[in-house]
Amino acid sequence: MKEEKRLIAKARKGDRRAFEELAKKNADRIYALVFGYTGGNSAAAEDILQEIFLSAFRNIGKFRGRSGFFTWLFRIAVNASCDWKKESRIVPLFKLAEGELQEDPSLGLEASAEEAFEKENTRTLLREALNRVKERNRAVLILRFIEGKSYEEIMDICRCSHASVARRLVKGMKNLRESYEHILRGER
Repeated sequence: MKEEKRLIAKARKGDRRAFEELAKKNADRIYALVFGYTGGNSAAAEDILQEIFLSAFRNIGKFRGRSGFFTWLFRIAVNASCDWKKESRIVPLFKLAEGELQEDPSLGLEASAEEAFEKENTRTLLREALNRVKERNRAVLILRFIEGKSYEEIMDICRCSHASVARRLVKGMKNLRESYEHILRGER
């Protein structure tokens, strides 16, 4: 944390190398978020990532340090991704878990191809259902259950109250469940 504060102070004074170091430390997590918003479009995700870091560099003087640097950067990323989504009108796909495309260790060596197919099919259907949840509720679901953020961190990122976070989680889970059930019934 001390190192981050030192880098932020240097970056606020125009030190590009300090900012680059901050960017490198956060790039993978920000890219994963943006990649999800673009529905897996890596070219668009790269472009948006560049915009995010350019915006962050230009506005580093506005960073007050009331939240962590990643939280501030995450907010910029969500806004940039939402802008892209509005412009492109592409339905986003979200990564539901780290390493999702890798082999699932919970299946074990004895797992049949059918079990593996079922797990992957469930993930695909959940991604599709998550895409149907209203954006602000979906963002809170992702922050809480995928990113593992606390209510306080979500409040800071989304700039809303504890009650709003709780409401959005409840509504988001309800919408996710309903969407998933519609998909299972073939109501796509």
